[in-house]
Amino acid sequence: MTDKKENADTIDIETAGNTVEVETLGATVLSLAIRGDGSASYAIDAKLTRGGTWIQDVDTYTGSADYDATITTGYPKLRVRCTSGTTTAGDSADVTLSAGGG
Repeated sequence: MTDKKENADTIDIETAGNTVEVETLGATVLSLAIRGDGSASYAIDAKLTRGGTWIQDVDTYTGSADYDATITTGYPKLRVRCTSGTTTAGDSADVTLSAGGG
């Protein structure tokens, strides 16, 4: 996608570690939608500066295949990270992050 304030991607959730990230570009509200093949756990990580290091586990989601959330933030960059996969071969999740407001 060309809009840095929105990112939609499909990630492998068989194992942990895959991510989807978005730049907020001054936006203060982030919409999150996850549609997974199976129940997995996710964390929201953030950066204080665009080039800084990730602050892990700002928020967490666990125990479901699908999540919808609205996050109020002041961070310039956020990502969703799979922290515990499904262990089922081929499982994936469609993750959409969209920043707005501000």
